Amino acid sequence: MSIATRTSEAAVDSAEAHVAALRAHLDRAARDTADLDRLAITDERDLPVDDRARAQVGARHERYDRMARLIDGRDLAHLRTHQSPLLDVQDAVRRHLHELAAPRLRIFGSSDYRYGWTWRSDSRLQPTTDLLQDVLEQEATYDLTTGRVHLRHRLSNHRSDIKGLIGFPYQPRLPVGYADIRPYFRYSVGGYVDASDTGHWPGANADRCRSFTYGQLYLTSTAADGSDARVEGPVSIRSTFDAATQGASYGVAKDGVLTVGDGLRLEAIVIDTRSYIVWTGAWASAWSQIVPRLATSQVLAVDDASVPFVVVEEKPIA
Repeated sequence: MSIATRTSEAAVDSAEAHVAALRAHLDRAARDTADLDRLAITDERDLPVDDRARAQVGARHERYDRMARLIDGRDLAHLRTHQSPLLDVQDAVRRHLHELAAPRLRIFGSSDYRYGWTWRSDSRLQPTTDLLQDVLEQEATYDLTTGRVHLRHRLSNHRSDIKGLIGFPYQPRLPVGYADIRPYFRYSVGGYVDASDTGHWPGANADRCRSFTYGQLYLTSTAADGSDARVEGPVSIRSTFDAATQGASYGVAKDGVLTVGDGLRLEAIVIDTRSYIVWTGAWASAWSQIVPRLATSQVLAVDDASVPFVVVEEKPIA
């Protein structure tokens, strides 16, 4: 987990209560998820060591390594330097919307982002001594100057959750009212879900691995003295979902946008005596099951997302 800011150390301190509340909220959710995962696991046969099976698993994971290198080296590089056309007109949009609807309609963009942080959680799905199949790689970064986040995880025999969020301070102009928060969220996801080497797996055609990505939105607040930290959200809207059943393998490649029309919005009651931070970003979640010595599956997901601007509309309480 990490937090950064483009402002002074005092600004970092002012955000710590917000971050602590978010972290506690997410850690509780991760513990609940891990508990559910343990309840859902059934004891599979841990078959005795077999040289042929060991060689087969080794060959499969060499193939996974090649696939991961290809996907990491493909045109995802251009996504990390991609500039949304909306960034070019952001200042004009901001100015004209303010003229039309000020002071209730406000636009925040990359010049307003002050805080960024990452969070990750994982749980092993099944105890195994077959370390070749026990794979977990997690990466999460952000860029406050462009409003981008980058997530990547690769896993086998694990559940993985990673998040990258960027935030900006928000102070209501109304003494009390509603804040309708609406991000514009762009994403580009690449990777694979691969369960093609599960032909000898006991059982039917249940999913052996799944990958999800989401756009997310939180609102945190504290009292004027930094106490009473609260979290509203998250609002989570799925951007991609891919799953592989026994014997199947799928590539993941999708670009898109999430907006208020997809449900990516958060409405909260706000008052001008509290301090607020709006957090937006991406969440990647996946799991991949194995049967030791016999069958394996793996997930790789790379999510490059950006939030060029966020609209906040303030409305009085009638």
